[in-house]
Amino acid sequence: AEVGRSMASQIARRSVANDNDCLFTSIGYLCEPEKAGSIGRGLAGRLRRVVADRIASDPELFSEPVLGMAPEAYQRWIQDHFNWGGETEIFVLSSHYDVEVCIVSCEAGQIYTYNEGSDKRGRIYLLYTGQHYDPLVGLKGADAASKDEVKRFPTGFHDLDGQMIVLAEEVAEAQRRKLREKRIKKIRCNGCGHLCDDPEDFKFHCLDERFAEAHGEDFDYMCEEVEVVLTEQEAAETSGMPDFANADLVHTFYDIESEPLSTKYPCVPPIVVDGLEYPTVQHVDLAAKFVGNAAGRGIVETIRATPSVSDARSAAYSVDDSHADPSFTPEKRKDILRAAIFAKFGLRLLQSADGKSETSQLPGDAYAMMRTHLLATGDRFIALVGDDKWIGVQALGGVPQGKNVVGDILMSVRDELRALGIASSE
Repeated sequence: AEVGRSMASQIARRSVANDNDCLFTSIGYLCEPEKAGSIGRGLAGRLRRVVADRIASDPELFSEPVLGMAPEAYQRWIQDHFNWGGETEIFVLSSHYDVEVCIVSCEAGQIYTYNEGSDKRGRIYLLYTGQHYDPLVGLKGADAASKDEVKRFPTGFHDLDGQMIVLAEEVAEAQRRKLREKRIKKIRCNGCGHLCDDPEDFKFHCLDERFAEAHGEDFDYMCEEVEVVLTEQEAAETSGMPDFANADLVHTFYDIESEPLSTKYPCVPPIVVDGLEYPTVQHVDLAAKFVGNAAGRGIVETIRATPSVSDARSAAYSVDDSHADPSFTPEKRKDILRAAIFAKFGLRLLQSADGKSETSQLPGDAYAMMRTHLLATGDRFIALVGDDKWIGVQALGGVPQGKNVVGDILMSVRDELRALGIASSE
């Protein structure tokens, strides 16, 4: 009901379902307070029919140029619950209820009034975020019960406009902040709550003696996937990587056989690591954990003998870890992968007398094409994008997550090629 100007001292936002009926639901909530408990799809459908009937009754006012489609088509369109209501519906329903409808726009930071006039039966307010409508009500105090809320104000009411604009600005800022936030997946340890990057990271966490006390004697080695929300600054600090949306800063590629930089690209001549030849970098990576165990030598030979990456993977996963080198670690895997990728581009890693790594160039010009592809990336950050967050990164939601081991090694190779004076046009 309409109230005196001084009865409401505060504004409150009431939430309605975030669906395509939100405009109709919000107006019905404010204009039919006696039915507030039954607000829903039924009310929205009834108000959609009110709009359709009004359009049918005045084809001159609601013409095709105004509606953007033939009036008959619009009547069917607006009664479909998958379609939003907008300015036409506000105009029709403000007349239907004989009220002023004020739209508090979060985007513009302004209040727009429809069907304005002192002869109307009051004024209602709706907050519009740019995608959703919610009703605004007045309260007599911060602790006022919902049954005492003011849904309809006097015509020409402006006493709380300032509060409404502030609310709109706060909602707009919250939306902008949410857009800047990034959501990433983590693995949470059920024993101590520690967040791990991936299942492999969780496996090493379980064996880390620093967490033994936190895990306790009954630790069950269980974990769960959780979503973590990072602010824009936290996301940048966590990833340590540039904006993946900027192609001037980042060169991304997928791990597929047709991509020269990928681990699956067939290498001619073959890659040689520790005296053994392999068809691709991935063959080296798949065989790496078996090389140091006599029980795994047969698997290594099977992997080396097949040119197919998928067949090599099948061979690697056909046996259990009893065939693997028990001293094999992620660091050792990284060192072997580094040697393989350097060899792919015709570079040999050598260990100097003082323990430092040195690089020499392999003879022949068979590596020219590969080097050209790599040097063509310029100074851009290189990232392998895919599901494996150890060799590459995932970039879901725009946030790069992963160790990007292959990308980092490729950038090291690029630096070495330049240091050796090898140009992309060789």
